[in-house]
Amino acid sequence: MLTLNEALEAARSHLERAYAHESRTIVLQEELSREDPLAWIIHYAAHPGPGAAGSPAAALTSVVLVPKDGSAVRFPPSHLPLDEYFAYVRHGGWATAGLARTVKAEPWQMALQWLLTTYHGLVELVAIEPVAEDAGTWLFACRTTAQPGYPRTPMLAASLVVPKDLGTPFHPAADDPWRDAAAYTQDPVERDPGAQTRRLNSRGCVVTMAAAIAGAPSCPLPWQPAHEAPGWWELLLRRYFPGAEQLRCASWDEVIERAEQTGPDTQGVVWVRRALGGTEVSGHLLYAHNNGGSVVFLDGMTGGLARLDTAGVLELVFARVRPGGPARADDFEAARHKAEEWLRRTYAEPVELVSPDAADETARGWLFACQTSSAVRSGDWRHAMLDAAVVVPKGPQEPFLLPNSDPWGFLATWDRGEPAGPTPPAGKAEWLASTLAELGPAMEVSEHATVVDAVRAVAALPAGGRALLWVLRRDARGRESAGLLLTGLHTEAGHVGIVDASAAELRSLDAFHESGVRVIRYR
Repeated sequence: MLTLNEALEAARSHLERAYAHESRTIVLQEELSREDPLAWIIHYAAHPGPGAAGSPAAALTSVVLVPKDGSAVRFPPSHLPLDEYFAYVRHGGWATAGLARTVKAEPWQMALQWLLTTYHGLVELVAIEPVAEDAGTWLFACRTTAQPGYPRTPMLAASLVVPKDLGTPFHPAADDPWRDAAAYTQDPVERDPGAQTRRLNSRGCVVTMAAAIAGAPSCPLPWQPAHEAPGWWELLLRRYFPGAEQLRCASWDEVIERAEQTGPDTQGVVWVRRALGGTEVSGHLLYAHNNGGSVVFLDGMTGGLARLDTAGVLELVFARVRPGGPARADDFEAARHKAEEWLRRTYAEPVELVSPDAADETARGWLFACQTSSAVRSGDWRHAMLDAAVVVPKGPQEPFLLPNSDPWGFLATWDRGEPAGPTPPAGKAEWLASTLAELGPAMEVSEHATVVDAVRAVAALPAGGRALLWVLRRDARGRESAGLLLTGLHTEAGHVGIVDASAAELRSLDAFHESGVRVIRYR
């Protein structure tokens, strides 16, 4: 492992050679230097001596890179931001990375440039070699970058067409990617970005198709790069196909068999995962419906019967929704059963209701407290839930969680039958360990009665300190309920900041209705 001192010495030698013919004094700025997984970034100042001529290197850069893999020390290219330059290095090595965004750029660099611009570093190439090529285009496979705590979800737009005539790259259409890519070679006309996004929006189209079958109005939202984020599949099912069973099928015949098993009115969405040479390159979503015993597949993008691909299909994932949908919960026992079923299929960890009672009834539903079984058994708060409450509507709607920023205001609005806004998706039940795995280990934990007291604790942190503020709340029956997570920071300049990521703006410290605050310092 290359240490900072070793990197400084290597940088010093390189700079002495670079400025050997100039009258300059080189000063390494160790305090500004930092480490990247690929290299040490060493800052320096080159002070000209009397009568010294200007140096292009000195004029254009104040850093030198010391690669950790033993490659030669070098100046970064002036035409590329450093983080973008490192992205090209990660993909293809140091030798050619500087060619990106020049007339000598390689095909994979043109592909990566488009991905970096579109996804801001959250999507990468699977490999720098194309998975397919014809007379007019290259096809590159892409995927989301690894994010701590977020398992990769294969993208639907998992490939990129790069025209050989230096046209703008584009994701091929979800419903027929091969024909769409070939169409550019036959007629190399620049794709209109707005029109192309409509050919990618299989998510919105399958939701619209399901709504149309149910007799509800719906219009597909335009495709956005954020729709490809890890977890998109689970989010889609949770929002629009609640209670769906995920069945991995080897063939369309198996999908049909599974849709027939549970009888007429079985519905769901089929995720068609496509591959070339074993590499996933595309995906599409189709709506499946058992209509009176006959299973039909509909494509919301074309507005008709779906084409059932067989060549190049990696896997068919059928998210099956059994007929009937969520039950009503007019009495306590029905509500408890409905809540327990929802908790069972929503969380990977065992979660149970806490002291459910008929007193939990509201005008339109039931407010239950819930907790992880491990926290209930052990009493260890580190295993406890942040969203420790679930609302069960008396009607056939799905149970839901309360927004963390204002749970009681939201519940009161909903209970009056007024529009209350969207409800949050369920996260991890045991959330703390995975969160600290991303932020850093807990250095200190303290308990406080109010948010104001907790802010004082943040102000007492060393400069640069960071902490999580876990705001605890209790319901009317005294049970731990919907909490809130704030981020507290004490800046190097001595300022104290509190951030509520669940709300548009943090306006007051006096409206949290807290029963206590746990401050977890991690920096």
